[in-house]
Order: sequence, then structure tokens, then C-alpha cells
Amino acid sequence: MIVSDVTYNEQPTQTTERIDQLGQDAFLTLLLTQLAHQDPLNPMDSLEFTSQLSQFSELEQMVGLNDKLDDLLLYQSSLNSWQGVGMIDREVDAVGDWVALDDGTAGIIGYQLDEGCSQVTVEIYDGSGRLVRALDHGAREAGEHFIEWDGKDSFGLKMADGQYLVSVTGQEGEMAGSIPTFVRGVVTGVSFDGTVPLLLMGSKEVPFASVIEVRGTTEG
Repeated sequence: MIVSDVTYNEQPTQTTERIDQLGQDAFLTLLLTQLAHQDPLNPMDSLEFTSQLSQFSELEQMVGLNDKLDDLLLYQSSLNSWQGVGMIDREVDAVGDWVALDDGTAGIIGYQLDEGCSQVTVEIYDGSGRLVRALDHGAREAGEHFIEWDGKDSFGLKMADGQYLVSVTGQEGEMAGSIPTFVRGVVTGVSFDGTVPLLLMGSKEVPFASVIEVRGTTEG
């Protein structure tokens, strides 16, 4: 008598799937129960038994490896957290299409040109998508460039503190295109609320992975 719903003419991959569904402890208990209740006149085929033990061993090794990977990821997350703390008061450049206005002062807008442009325009939009200000940055050569916004709209009125979207376009002859942007600012803190640490640049949260350059402390 065989107390099991395991079919022994299944392929090894099917056995592995069954182990995955049952779990290691349940599968081992089932296998031992099956051995204890097998028909002595019709015992389990040794090749099938060896195959199942091999599949179980492979799964056990995989589970052990997953545990080690989880520990490694936890260690990496902790390391990133401490690295983030070490960046407080440092000036960084981070990929982003935004600019923050805090206490009437706006961050520095940066952009990267692969080729020179005869005309560069920087447009700033509020949260509703309304164009607040268009800044003419003139002709620029290839490389990194920066421009400061004074926090005012096109009528010279001071805008409210908050986050504003930035769009930079470059034109050369009749050709025009969008230009990648980044923001420059000082890291004021680190947030640990989510699954990964986020750098704080004023009221803006910046993913650690978006940082492209870090400079020394701002003191002195």
C-alpha cells in the first residue's frame, strides 16, 4: 500500500514543482511515510527514489542560497542607508526634471548637451502643467550647463514654494529636441520611510540611485 498522491512516472521537473508546492518539510514527511507503507512485494523503484532525493537536495541548496541572498540584500540596504547619512551637507547632482522652490529660493537647473546648440530654452511648469517661466539660455557648446531660476513667473511675481517641472529644449538650425536635465542641491537629510533610503534636498526626496555626482561638504 502506498500512502501518497505522488505519481512516480513523472519527470524530475514535475517532482521539483511538487516539492515547491508542498514545501521541504512536508515533502520529506510524505516521502518517509511512503517508504514506511510501501508494498514489500512491489517496492519503489530505486532509480525513481534516487531521482527524488536528488531533486530534494537541489531544492534544499537553492533555498539555502536564497537565504544567503536575502542576507546580502539586507546588508546592502543597510550599507546604502549609512552611505546616505554620510552625504548630508554635501552638494550633489541628481537626475531629474524638476526644480524645488524653498523659502523663495530655487535650486540650480542643469542639463547635458551632446552637441552644441544655437539656442537653448528652459521652461518651468507648475503642478497643473501651466507654463510659469521660459528662460532663454542662448547658444551653448557641448557639455554640462547650469542656469538659476529666481523663483518668479514671466510677470515678475514670486511663485509659491513647491516643486516645479523643468523642460529644456535645444535648437540647431531647423532641428530641435529635448535635452536631459539634472538638479544640483545640498543633501539636508535622509528618509528611511520606504524600502530604500531617499536623500532629502529641501522638501524633495531623491532616490539614491539617481545621484550622478557628489562633491565635498559645503562648509568652507
